[in-house]
Amino acid sequence: MPVARNASHPATAAPTRGLADDLLLLALGTLLLLLGLGSYPLWDPGEGRSALVTREMADAGRWLVPLLYGDPYYHKPAPFFALLRAFQAAFGVNELALRLPSALATIATAVLLRRFARARAGRRTALAAGVIYLTSPEVVALGRFCNFDATLSLCVTWATTAWLSWLDDRRATPWSAWAAIGCGVLVKGPVALVLPILVAASSAWRRGVVREAARAARPLRGMLLVSLLVLPWLGPALIADPDYVRTFLVRHNFERYASSGFAHVRGPLYFVPALFAGFFPWSLLLPAAARAVRWRGPSADAAIWAGAVIGFFSLGQAKLATYVLPAFPALSLWLAIALADAQASAEPRVVRLLRAAALPWTAILVALPFAAAAYAWFTYPELLRAALAAWALPIVGWLAYRRLAGARFAVSAVALAFAAANVVALTSFYLRAAPFVSRTTSDAALAAAARATGLPVIAYRIQPASFAWYFGTPIQRTSDAQSIARAARTGTVLVVTRERYAGGLRSAGITPRTWLDTRRHLLYATGPVP
Repeated sequence: MPVARNASHPATAAPTRGLADDLLLLALGTLLLLLGLGSYPLWDPGEGRSALVTREMADAGRWLVPLLYGDPYYHKPAPFFALLRAFQAAFGVNELALRLPSALATIATAVLLRRFARARAGRRTALAAGVIYLTSPEVVALGRFCNFDATLSLCVTWATTAWLSWLDDRRATPWSAWAAIGCGVLVKGPVALVLPILVAASSAWRRGVVREAARAARPLRGMLLVSLLVLPWLGPALIADPDYVRTFLVRHNFERYASSGFAHVRGPLYFVPALFAGFFPWSLLLPAAARAVRWRGPSADAAIWAGAVIGFFSLGQAKLATYVLPAFPALSLWLAIALADAQASAEPRVVRLLRAAALPWTAILVALPFAAAAYAWFTYPELLRAALAAWALPIVGWLAYRRLAGARFAVSAVALAFAAANVVALTSFYLRAAPFVSRTTSDAALAAAARATGLPVIAYRIQPASFAWYFGTPIQRTSDAQSIARAARTGTVLVVTRERYAGGLRSAGITPRTWLDTRRHLLYATGPVP
């Protein structure tokens, strides 16, 4: 993967080169994101919950307010679930259809990033940015996950790149940026407005054109366009259920950001290790990149972009590692520019930092196959063959890196080796390990066993989203063991719960019989099972 900047002017580059680069990213995205996408069950809690909400809304014929377990679900906007339903109508009610929006959004983000970077950093650097993005572990994980994050990241990237492109001349109203913001609000809410505007304002300040940009952006017209996109859903939803709009906008956005009374409250440095892992092994190159990069022009814009996203979420109270996915396109672009600068300068200190980054990476590549084999031996014996079969591939990548680097520490060789190793590791995981891992992250097997018995099912003190989706019909949920005891007097009842809650069943006079144990949840029977 070359990282040097293209010396030719973008206007002189053949259009076919850009198409070829897009096709290369499409091929890489297909390998990492689409291959085997529907071959393993939905994972809880995120995928199962999104799938169940989509089905319940479709069954009820209600598309303004989300439903979960028959009750209004006030956490997220409804339009994303309508998008999932549209994909199900096109591709069937299955895992592939539910995950496909995230996968396609991730590939589209990489292509959009490459096209934006092409005019600012050159063809090779732009392609490198797309490759870095697509081979980052968090990007792949969320691109193969049925949730809002990848689609939101596409909208934020679209809006941000439109703003940054517009700031170069400010000659017309940035309708594309405003349209992207409106689409993002439909996907996830106000955060899709805050992040691009924050990046645009910071970049305008760096350029010294804040006042001129604020006038030229036509904010009233822009917000009118956003309103025209959002209000066809938000207005009727407000009429149908005022509590939904109020709770979603205030409680699950502003209060969650500012208050410590919610789950996932983390410290201000929470995203440091999260980014290190989610951007690995590219994160190992960040110290060398900071030394090599020229802090101006496109690199400064990329740094502002990444810093604004990470800083915004770091100041909030509730934090999840997935929140900072919109920063990954910026990090990828900034790192690609820095690697191009490093290769051009060959500064000795930068080379030493690159060598220092390569040492822990090679050590991890050597240790990883043995650690995977040991883990499989004790937890998933079925995975042992896959772990042993894949152990040589990272070593091959390491040997290739050593061969390519040679006496002169070539930055392009490092980048190529990093990308190749991640492709091997990530595709191996999703093609070979994911079906086995699903046994502890999905209730598909429990639902199939319960459905085969024809017995009634009660969920006790858990939210079995994937179980309910695979079971196919609504199931009762309760935290009252006595209600289960009363139901069991009329015949055998199946109870899906966790092992630690079995004591509550026994205290209600129920003798739970383990019918199926998948390590995540258990299926108990209160009597004989036919």
